[in-house]
This record gives sequence, C-alpha cells and structure tokens, in this order.
Amino acid sequence: LCDSAGEPFSVLVTSLDLASRKRLAEAEKARIETLRALNSLAIELSAAPLGADIFEVVTTKALETCGATAVAALAYDPSRRELAMRHVALAPSAPNKGRTLLSATAGLRVPVSDVQIERMLRYVIKAPANLAELTFGALPAPVAKAIAAEIDLGELRGLTLRHQGDLFGALGLLMPRGRAVLPPEALHVLANMLSAAVRRMMAEEALGESNERFSLFMEHLPSLA
Repeated sequence: LCDSAGEPFSVLVTSLDLASRKRLAEAEKARIETLRALNSLAIELSAAPLGADIFEVVTTKALETCGATAVAALAYDPSRRELAMRHVALAPSAPNKGRTLLSATAGLRVPVSDVQIERMLRYVIKAPANLAELTFGALPAPVAKAIAAEIDLGELRGLTLRHQGDLFGALGLLMPRGRAVLPPEALHVLANMLSAAVRRMMAEEALGESNERFSLFMEHLPSLA
C-alpha cells in the first residue's frame, strides 16, 4: 500500500483457506448424496410388493441407504409387551463368524417397560454404547462384545418405528468402524419413512387377512343356511 506521495508504507497479505473450502464442498456433496439415497429409498419402499415381509424389506433398504454392516429389525408385540427380533440384514462384507453370531439372535425377545416405551416414543434416535444397551440387556454382554469384535463394530444407532403414539418396532443400525453414521436430521427422516412403510404394509396385511376371512365365510354360507 502506498501513501499519497506514492511511497510504500504497508504490505497487505491475503490468504485463501483451501482446506476449509474443501471441507465445505465435501459436506455439501455428502448432504446431496444422503438426500438422493433417501429419495431412492422412498421410491423403493412405495414399490414394495403386497405380501412382502415387512421387516425384511425395511432392513434391506436401510442397510443399502446407511452403508451399515448389519441392520436388525424388531417388531413390538403389545400383548406380550416385548420387542421380538424379526429380521437381520447383513452386508456382503460381513465376516462369516460375525454372520453366525448375528444369525443366532433370531428369535431374541426384549421385554420393555412402560418407561422404556415412553422413552422410545419420545426419543426416536438412540446412540447406545454397545449392543447390550441397544437391546435393553436382553443380549448378554459377552455375546454383544463378541459380535462387536467379529464385525469390527463402529457406531450404533437405534431408531424407533412409531406413528402418533403407536409403537410398531425398532431398528438397530450397526455401522462398520470408520464409517460415519447419517446425521440426526437424516436419521429422523429415515425413521419416519420406515415407520410409514411398516404402518402401510401392516394395514395391507390386516386387510388381506380380513378379505380371506370374509371369503371363507361366504364359501361356507350355503352350508350354514
């Protein structure tokens, strides 16, 4: 910089933070990819065929969207007040021993108290410290630790599947170590989409069962007369 006489009196130095700009560009790219994945998920869920296993569809689609090692779905049984394991979807990269251990959780039942149900309905997303905590202690700590070691478990997320105060079930996202989990706002959208899909498919199942009972009644109507 020069004064009015043209003599230099100061030096102005500027710099461009390329690292910060790169981080912002990467964050925006990740955000766009997440939105695309959620949009694709919405389309695929709406196209799920009638009669398809509700929880198999949900876990498979969630696995693809989140890049998880495994996604476990549990259905809520209000008559027994428990969550029952319905399906576990596994990534092709999941190691064989880890697959065996996770497959052994089939039929796992998780008793839930009124307090736990209230918390699930209030806090849709849960970030448990380990698999034992994720299952409210139903999965023994040694088994949970062995599974985590075999699949090189990273972050965990639990999602509540619910609609207007009605609990349908829960989803467990098991992320590989080093893989970032979706941001909270995206997980909320994911939980809402999966809840809507489960609710719709359950309604379709109930309607199909009702139609079957009606058809059976009509078939036997002449004999009853």
